[in-house]
Amino acid sequence: MSAGFAASLHADMYDIGSARAYYRMAIGRARQVGQNLLAEYMLGSLAAFEIEGRLLRTRARARRRGTVGGREVQGLLPTAERC
Repeated sequence: MSAGFAASLHADMYDIGSARAYYRMAIGRARQVGQNLLAEYMLGSLAAFEIEGRLLRTRARARRRGTVGGREVQGLLPTAERC
């Protein structure tokens, strides 16, 4: 199994530590063999993974507080997330 594929699987399972490690491994191996395009693709995938994780943590904190920037969360979240 490739490190990039393993990273995606662990990301889907919310295994953050393993996903991060596999993304870094995939980037390193791609650079090691001179596959610069693949290395940049995996770096972009890692960046998207980190941004999505930060967004989810921010939403969770906002839900616990009940506000986002002083405004009520209720009207800002999609209907399915209001439950």
